[in-house]
Amino acid sequence: MGLDMNPMGKPLEGHEDEFRDLLSRLDGKTPEGSEKGFLGRLFGKAENRDELVARFQEISVPPFASIGAPIVGQDAAADDWVRSTFADGRIPSMQSETEALEKMAGYCALQAMPECDGFPVYTHAYQYDGVDRTSFRGSFLPLCSAFLDDELVNAAWTNMLANDLARWGRDMSDAARKFAEGAGVTHVLGRRHAQEEFSEDDPATLAHIADSAARWALWWSDRGHGSEAYF
Repeated sequence: MGLDMNPMGKPLEGHEDEFRDLLSRLDGKTPEGSEKGFLGRLFGKAENRDELVARFQEISVPPFASIGAPIVGQDAAADDWVRSTFADGRIPSMQSETEALEKMAGYCALQAMPECDGFPVYTHAYQYDGVDRTSFRGSFLPLCSAFLDDELVNAAWTNMLANDLARWGRDMSDAARKFAEGAGVTHVLGRRHAQEEFSEDDPATLAHIADSAARWALWWSDRGHGSEAYF
């Protein structure tokens, strides 16, 4: 099953408990401390999922907002990105630069931001709806199963709050480093690109995948974001 790990919105200040509660209910879990129990869930009034989602979004700060992504029509960096992208022929649906700027007004241009660990190289960004530059392609992780335990890999297929994602990132970093040291490929750690050509059988590639996942997780969790499993 394919997987993309997207950074989750973070709770508005003062709404942390409600954020955790709503996420648990949306995940189909009983929130910690709940007295509802199995019979209560079985016979109680069904919750309106659309209402839960709406409230969850209402008290969440989306990733693009928290990192200050430039907005077309408001920020010069975003407008310049539209102009260069149109000039390169990568907005074929628009007939002119002016039309592109007008119709894309309000778009948060993550593409105009500099590279960082929060924008991974292992990504399916913009290949389909729901996946942008912030997304890590979790389906690469099973390639590293020789040195990543099942629990660590399987956790990527779950929604994680910021503290859980930080713990996952630290564990992933430790596993990547131990493997890299044993395989003699520590030179790829901390690098944006592995330098070597991608190969599923190359220890350098595998160490770099795991290290990149760790750095992605720590970058977003440091900013208060968890991860959402998208599959």
